[in-house]
Amino acid sequence: MVEGNRWLIYALGGGWGHLNRAIALARQAPHPVEILVNSPYATAVETVLEDPHITLRMLPADLSAATAPTYVQAWISQPANCLIVDTFPRGLVGELADILPKLQLPRILIHRDLNPNYIAAKNITAFVRQHYDQILIPGEPSAPLAHLPQAHGTDPWLLREADELSRVRDQVRDCWQLPSDRPVIIICATGRPDEAQRFGELLGAIAATFPHCAVRCLAHHRPPNCHPAQWISHWPGMDVLQLADLVVGGAGYNLTYECKALQIPLIALPLDRQYDRQDRRAAQHTFPVRQTSDCLSTITQRLTQWRPRPAIPRYTNGNHAALRAIMTVTRANHRPAPRG
Repeated sequence: MVEGNRWLIYALGGGWGHLNRAIALARQAPHPVEILVNSPYATAVETVLEDPHITLRMLPADLSAATAPTYVQAWISQPANCLIVDTFPRGLVGELADILPKLQLPRILIHRDLNPNYIAAKNITAFVRQHYDQILIPGEPSAPLAHLPQAHGTDPWLLREADELSRVRDQVRDCWQLPSDRPVIIICATGRPDEAQRFGELLGAIAATFPHCAVRCLAHHRPPNCHPAQWISHWPGMDVLQLADLVVGGAGYNLTYECKALQIPLIALPLDRQYDRQDRRAAQHTFPVRQTSDCLSTITQRLTQWRPRPAIPRYTNGNHAALRAIMTVTRANHRPAPRG
């Protein structure tokens, strides 16, 4: 670790996606990393993170829309050798637009797929072309800014390596009493709190239809209609997903690519999001469904092929390539001239 160096990662946006993606990258960093987050799950994650060189800086809950930009700009102005911004190039409320041109340090954008309406409305393409030295695209090569000259694609970023999963596999199975002699179906209720009711109802329907399966719900808070014995609260979720035969959930970034890496079928009910196109991701990487009846039919089809799962597959974690790419722009330790 290099004395005095630090990465700053702006990961505002709520939910799990920004938080997990930032931590997956920070785990590879050769320097201390401070991550600015507003995820409601950050406090719980911090207690089990066990990585002393990663600091989660929670956005104060009492900030208003008017005072948040001042706080964020002050945070960015602290000494660092790199600023990494996840997903929103101008910030959640445009608070980065004024300060980015003044910073004398490399700026890197983490760019997953985004709604093109947002790209057009905020003139994002021109802004990123001018004010970011590098664009990292973790696993979504058709993202709208992939054509820009500073774009660099990698495989998806995951919180666990295959050997890490192997080490905790038996422990997690015992902790959550997950059998190995019958199918395990995990319902991943990681959406917004107002979506918990739907996942709770789905859990009940699946458990009633497939009584020979072990049906569990992976969620930070126990959804309605979920019996305590069916509920799993565990981070990172990939530890649990490795023991599933089928996963049911949304089509968010983390769940989609964790299932893909583990070669576990994901039956996805795409969730409506302002910026994230879950429909598009689901069509490319999952078994997308709309109704509970469709979900049950798809589970039936998949279970006809059930066999005990083999060992954890080997997969490529894109955060290693991301680290190498970031180091190419931070070694100079200065901000190049603005792009035209």
